[in-house]
Amino acid sequence: MKNLEKVTRIEEKYVLSTKKKEELLAQFRETLLCDEYSDQGKYSTRTLYFDTPNSQDYQDKLNNKLSRKGIRMRIYTANDKTAKIELKAKDNLIQNKTSLKMSKEDAQRLINKDYECLKNYNSEIAKQLYEIMKNGNYAPKTLILYDRYAFKDPKTKLRVTIDSNLSTSNTEFDLWDTHIDTAIVSSLNEHILEIKKQQDLPKEIENIIYSLENKIKPQSKYQRCCKYLTLGVEIKVPSVGECRNDPPKELVIYSQSVGKVNTTNGKLLYEGEFVNALPHGKGKLFSGHLIAEGNFYQGKLDGKVKITDTTTHQIEHKTYWRGLVIE
Repeated sequence: MKNLEKVTRIEEKYVLSTKKKEELLAQFRETLLCDEYSDQGKYSTRTLYFDTPNSQDYQDKLNNKLSRKGIRMRIYTANDKTAKIELKAKDNLIQNKTSLKMSKEDAQRLINKDYECLKNYNSEIAKQLYEIMKNGNYAPKTLILYDRYAFKDPKTKLRVTIDSNLSTSNTEFDLWDTHIDTAIVSSLNEHILEIKKQQDLPKEIENIIYSLENKIKPQSKYQRCCKYLTLGVEIKVPSVGECRNDPPKELVIYSQSVGKVNTTNGKLLYEGEFVNALPHGKGKLFSGHLIAEGNFYQGKLDGKVKITDTTTHQIEHKTYWRGLVIE
């Protein structure tokens, strides 16, 4: 079994509308090969990001630090017997990704912060991950689910992906659980194109990519989902046992700068003001029997917040600063 994989490449990302996505899929099917592990190029992905207690890797990404890293674990179906843990290191535009294949049992141990399981693998990347994760007290931070179309060109080692239906959770981290309740963070008309190249693009692919009218660059999935996840740091979103495969009819609705965010089973998570697709201004956060009402700053509770327990009718007042309780 091949346990190690190392890739050095440059990545480019663009936002697509549904219409443009369908156009590009038709073109890619004519010029590239579908990923051999997918059905007509499509599959689902479950990715769990790890970080330090103070989210250092996220902060480095947020601050556009030229040299930074990220650690994530990935599976594709709940039937997978193995998981892939990846260390991604970025130096300016160049990205190095080293992957280690782990057994399901060891992956679940690592999710529970049992770093010793990495000693079961005799490789430099396992040793490196052990030192980084143990010394940094790494723990699961963000679970991200999405659907992916994947294509490749074996000659140039080009990989092209289009991701849709992005959803996330910061309270449930079992990659193999098919009943995780997640919050939708992308609209039905939003898709992410990723170009992963190790050398110059084939001419026909270059013509397709660079003919895009609006080259909108998206945030990374981790950075984007973390902004939504800050909503649930202080008040956890409970599991309600609803399957992600049965999404609500109403996902995210915006009316100018006011809207709401639902979980994948249709339960209301947030309602209020938005700026740049983030809760910002006055709003309400709903979590089980708790309602937090107050001000939000770039997705985080900020200022005076009233927390109401709808079962006991008790009210508590707290003061937040950028998501942190200060009073």
